Amino acid sequence: MLCAFGDACTGVRHEISTTMIRNLKDIDIDEFQVACEGLQARVSRIISDQGISDFTSRYEVDLRYRGQATNLTVAFEMAEVLGGDISVLQKR
Repeated sequence: MLCAFGDACTGVRHEISTTMIRNLKDIDIDEFQVACEGLQARVSRIISDQGISDFTSRYEVDLRYRGQATNLTVAFEMAEVLGGDISVLQKR
């Protein structure tokens, strides 16, 4: 019984990703925005198909220094980069 109750109370989480391998300064802000909007549309369809109407999205980008293998995960809000300044990700 507890197992079924736990399953019913567990939060739903979906992760959708895409890859852009290039220097941060070379990323076109419009291309970045279109990619983020595409991710949002994909996850919205998945969530909607599951009958969930109220959900929150969170954006993260994995950055790394050139020549390094370790990623630095940086959370951000779309409003921060929509002004055309993607360098806000680097400043964190």
